[in-house]
Amino acid sequence: MAPPLLVVKPMRSLIAGPLHYTERETAWLEHVVLHAGVFLRRQYLAFIGHRGRGAVDQRFLVRLAALGHATVLPYHHRECVFHLTSKPLYEWFNHADLRHRRPLAPHRLAQKLMLLDATLHERGHRWLATEEDKVRFFRGPCGLPEQVLPCRVYRSGSAAPDTTRYFVDRFSILVHADGRVGFVYPDFSGHTDVFAAFLKDHSLLLRSLPAAEVVFVTGQCADVARAEAKFRREFGLSAQADCNLITELSEYCATRQALDEHQYGRLRREALDRHPERQKRFEKPEYEPLYRAWIANGTTGLIAAFEEHMRRPAPLRFRHLALPYRYYCLGREASRAAVSTAQREARAVTRPSRRTRASDVAARNVT
Repeated sequence: MAPPLLVVKPMRSLIAGPLHYTERETAWLEHVVLHAGVFLRRQYLAFIGHRGRGAVDQRFLVRLAALGHATVLPYHHRECVFHLTSKPLYEWFNHADLRHRRPLAPHRLAQKLMLLDATLHERGHRWLATEEDKVRFFRGPCGLPEQVLPCRVYRSGSAAPDTTRYFVDRFSILVHADGRVGFVYPDFSGHTDVFAAFLKDHSLLLRSLPAAEVVFVTGQCADVARAEAKFRREFGLSAQADCNLITELSEYCATRQALDEHQYGRLRREALDRHPERQKRFEKPEYEPLYRAWIANGTTGLIAAFEEHMRRPAPLRFRHLALPYRYYCLGREASRAAVSTAQREARAVTRPSRRTRASDVAARNVT
């Protein structure tokens, strides 16, 4: 029988001992409990700042397994995955409801390892890990309505009320010092349809934030071009969209100038009909420099000003975070299971189910 969990509190004051965790080990366990539930030895070494294996990490890992707080799984060659599965351990950190301790599908386990590496790579920033923290942040400081948050509604077969859960993907969210919010997507399967489903779920929230980014996390040998194309297609950031925007701006500027100068003979009926709609879109402070450039130098000046405008930090952007590691499933059967699971998730995007997707719920609430 495994020895009982420590009952000495507060946890920050734990001291080293034969069955105790040190303060540094406790901080690491809390980090893993919040973000992933699984970790590799090299990740623990990166956290404590050690470059190579030694007695320090060996004693910690042996103690972790001996206490029954982690399940040790074979990973790749002689490397092991440590899965924190002990419910008392999660209760110790006041996160008994987190589901990281439950068994993971092979591709989800790899995603969790990638997510943990991402948190280590961006350690200087704030991270939102739990559903409560995320909802509190977007409803509080950001002041956004619940309708824009990604959620799933789980229908009850009995008289019990339906259950609404937010951010069901359970990927941690990055908050930069300047306020930009980063939505992390660890890509393991390489199926861009699953990434497209992630973008669709978060579309309303991404469009509602003043500054946001999608952080596409990959290991070595990843194809990012298709993922970025999916992102640009979802949010209308393609080169063709830029050309269409310049055309719209040109016609708006010409109509506005003709109206301001009372040159009604220069107006086209089609442009005049669409002008009220374009006014709502372009009569904003950020477009005024573009209009002045058009007045000064016509379309050439507008294009030059537009290119300068596009070089500014975009309110919504795609960022690729390439990690210098390879990630593996647990064996060949697990690898095949990862591919089939990713394909099944992609097909589920276009098939109705008992789970109502966030974008559908939000769209109904907004309209």
